Amino acid sequence: MSVVVVKRPRGVGAATLAAIAQIRADVYFMGVCSLHPQAGLTTGDFEEACIKRALSAAAAKTIVLASSEKLATAAPYQVVPLAAISAIIAPRGADASLL
Repeated sequence: MSVVVVKRPRGVGAATLAAIAQIRADVYFMGVCSLHPQAGLTTGDFEEACIKRALSAAAAKTIVLASSEKLATAAPYQVVPLAAISAIIAPRGADASLL
């Protein structure tokens, strides 16, 4: 008999989503992996996408923090579409057409 142990990083999973469901925040500052005009905010990790999506839904406003190299890029899992974002904070001098 073989045993497979799956270790999940802390901060993801059903218990985390249940805890987030109890939160009502005014503002959520979200760091992102990728920000794309069509794909929206994306990440390479499914669990991370679910947690960030729940946090965004629990907040009245979602403000995205994005460095220049993350603009106009996309990863496999969507967090939220751009329409769900209240504001984007990017470095001074970032290409305005990417925001």
